[in-house]
Amino acid sequence: QESIRQKKLELDQEKLELQRLKTKVLKEQWLLQDSASHNAPNSTQAHSVLCDQQIEMELDYLEREESMISVNESFILNRLRTVEKSPEDIIKVDVYLEGSLLKSPHTSLM
Repeated sequence: QESIRQKKLELDQEKLELQRLKTKVLKEQWLLQDSASHNAPNSTQAHSVLCDQQIEMELDYLEREESMISVNESFILNRLRTVEKSPEDIIKVDVYLEGSLLKSPHTSLM
């Protein structure tokens, strides 16, 4: 149970970090576009285009990472569903164990 909670926490932290990075990239892109519109020389525009391309590549990378995290999350959640038991299953096991203890010759009843 603890390892499951730890995995969920790690996954949530990765999602938050990815969202933070996406926001940062978008902010940088917006600032670069704003800066490029104020500075009209060709060298600055060429630099801005290169920066834009780099930001787009980074954004693509982050989107792929997010996709991989989503796939991992789905995998982990599916594994959790197979491991976790419903309350009815737990009650059935408890009743079965109590019944087998009552029938066991090695147990002493008070």
